[in-house]
Amino acid sequence: MFTGDADLGDYHGALVTEGGRGAMYVSDRASREHKNIILAHLTWHWVKHALKGQIDITRQCLVYVQRPDDPDAPHERDADVFAAELLVPLEVLERFIDFAPDAQTDEERAFISKRTVALARRFAVPIEVMKARLTLFSARRRSFRPKGWKTKPPI
Repeated sequence: MFTGDADLGDYHGALVTEGGRGAMYVSDRASREHKNIILAHLTWHWVKHALKGQIDITRQCLVYVQRPDDPDAPHERDADVFAAELLVPLEVLERFIDFAPDAQTDEERAFISKRTVALARRFAVPIEVMKARLTLFSARRRSFRPKGWKTKPPI
């Protein structure tokens, strides 16, 4: 699989395969974090189509974009979910969470915002992806409290 940067206009990524060989292109305007999530998103399309025996495809995509009127929205959402789970597994993320999800004060909200940015950098994903993963983590573990958590963030 070849990967490279290209001028894709308004698209974030493109996947082109022919005869079992493939290439993934990422917008040359994408940041490192966005390139990671775009490549993971494209990987889902490649795996999904290859498993169906479709080895000759051309697909352009937008990653982590709302698509209310797009008939392919469910497929794109599947690729977004796969990419986020691949790059930020909840089981691994849990080891880095040192704050409770239900911030009550401006100080706690500021701490969570700062930690979200730090975690996005650590996992090399866009901040909006990390926010979505933390929201999902919180929803799945409502009673989660980091070790030693009382009422104030460990600043």
